[in-house]
Amino acid sequence: MPSPIEFAEYLVKTYLRAYGFTTVKQITHLSTGELLRKNVNEILASMLQEGTIQRIKIEGMPSVFVRSDLVGKKFRKPNNSVRLLSPFDNAVIHRDRIKQLFGFDYRLECYTPKEKRQYGYFCLPILFGDTFIGRVDCKAHRKEGVFEMIHLHIENTNTDLELWIEPFITSVKSFATFNKCDSIKLTKASPSEITNTIQQLLNLKKQ
Repeated sequence: MPSPIEFAEYLVKTYLRAYGFTTVKQITHLSTGELLRKNVNEILASMLQEGTIQRIKIEGMPSVFVRSDLVGKKFRKPNNSVRLLSPFDNAVIHRDRIKQLFGFDYRLECYTPKEKRQYGYFCLPILFGDTFIGRVDCKAHRKEGVFEMIHLHIENTNTDLELWIEPFITSVKSFATFNKCDSIKLTKASPSEITNTIQQLLNLKKQ
């Protein structure tokens, strides 16, 4: 069994390897306790002294610890693909992180009473390139072979519809096939003005 300090070191290095940057809260969100927090801070202080990480202070956020080899590095610009993410995807599992960095306020509402839900039972975040443009509440009716988009919420209306709509339809079609559904149904979309465009493209994809 690892010692408490070895476990803390494992957590710190795992998060930095996976994300490139992290905070103490993100490192300890699944493993709590004063001792762990103390050990995590001790490991971070040691890595700061070694120069393997750097501390960045951003107004309104806790201290961010970044791998030194990534500071100033230029990354390849993301393509214009659309991905429907699982609510448990590493990109969105830290709710405060995604809100602070991307301005996307996300939570899984299947544990929320129906009358208090804002977006739906099992909404999937929609990632277009490196921008979260919204979320979609889906249900696969496998016996009927119908994949239903119960409610499509497009929140980032500043992103040109023509840029993301085709990749979105392609992604939804692929996800429907994965769920053993051969047809797609859109029940509701917000804003409502995009409903006809999506319906038309869905019909074209059937042909």
